[in-house]
Amino acid sequence: MKYPFATFLFLICVSGYAQFPSEIWHSGKVVLVNNDTIRGNIKYDLEKDIIQINNKAGTEAYTVKKVLYFGFLDETSRSYRQFYALPFNTTSQYKTLLFFEVFLEGKMTLLAREYLTVKTVNYGSAAFAGGNYSKQLLAYTYYFLDDKGRITQFQNKKKQLYQILQRKESSIKRYIKNNRLRFDDKSEMMQLVDYYNILITQ
Repeated sequence: MKYPFATFLFLICVSGYAQFPSEIWHSGKVVLVNNDTIRGNIKYDLEKDIIQINNKAGTEAYTVKKVLYFGFLDETSRSYRQFYALPFNTTSQYKTLLFFEVFLEGKMTLLAREYLTVKTVNYGSAAFAGGNYSKQLLAYTYYFLDDKGRITQFQNKKKQLYQILQRKESSIKRYIKNNRLRFDDKSEMMQLVDYYNILITQ
């Protein structure tokens, strides 16, 4: 069966499978709570807070309780990523260890935990007028780690953000407005926290 060219391109887009970072192995290292360092290929699962490391000795799995931090070169983003096991207060006020990725380090540190979300996309082609399809996207939940060791989960609300960054609230408000920053954009969140750190060190 032959497809029109536009149809062919659409089928490639929809049926093509893009792997996410958590689904593949990455070359890196793990530092355990006993200070042992293990090098090899790493695969992580933030939903279960477990990592696997594979090398000549075989494959071992470690829970978050046994890990200080791990880092690897992510070929999908061509960047080096680092994750730390840090205590976080749950809704029950009980502290539990979770893996957090460090996006930006400073007086105020920006942390994140990635997850997969499903988004409905309208492909808008004349050949498929009114049609849409769902695809998985990589998204992040952001956390702020202050210089007193407190971790606050960001609920994607301006009012909460101003409370977290209250030491420079008026400047932060102007900066967000002037630069039209979005809270769902990784680079713009990093830009905002970097600016805040500059302000509080002046």
